[in-house]
Amino acid sequence: MTNPWTDSLRKLLWPLIYCLAVLLSYWLAPALHLRPDNMGLMPRNWLHLSGIATSAFAHGNAEHLLSNVLSLLFSSWLLHTFYSRLAFPVILVSWLGSGILMFLFARTGVFHIGASAAIYSVVFFLLTGGLLGGHTSLRTVAIITILHYGSLVWGFLPLDNGVSWDGHLSGAAIGILLGIFFRKQYRKAYATPKPDWYREEDNEEDEYRKFNS
Repeated sequence: MTNPWTDSLRKLLWPLIYCLAVLLSYWLAPALHLRPDNMGLMPRNWLHLSGIATSAFAHGNAEHLLSNVLSLLFSSWLLHTFYSRLAFPVILVSWLGSGILMFLFARTGVFHIGASAAIYSVVFFLLTGGLLGGHTSLRTVAIITILHYGSLVWGFLPLDNGVSWDGHLSGAAIGILLGIFFRKQYRKAYATPKPDWYREEDNEEDEYRKFNS
């Protein structure tokens, strides 16, 4: 029998690795002579196309870094816990897909940095899964996500030039699309199993049954 504490710690491993990668990139960037504008994404500027992959690892300051790391840790832990088979493709597409969408549609002339676009994608995948999943566990995860990340809605508003609100919109769009695309998989994973004695043909209408009673 699986120990629930061991299982929870195991599912925390990958989220910790994601966060460690972001932290290491921030600490090592000065030694490697990498600045946020080197790693950041500037939409429709082909010289900064690599920012699609690297912008999530670039942060302007320690406060920005800590905020994103904590959000990434919790959201990716929920993802690995309740959508374990889909976690890696969702993380990968959230990271690169939001970067591609930002490159194509976000404001140009400014560098977009930080992991928040990928975080928005994961959060909105969890919300979409709760809406479409049809299972109490997934709805509960969506409620927890709303309670924990409800303030993220302010990130969609262009209130601060230093906030990549269009990056947040890109991430949210990718998360919703992922939630719709993978809906059959997580519905199947959480479908109530039929009992061993159940046979499909037993439930078919038998037009002669009434004469055999």
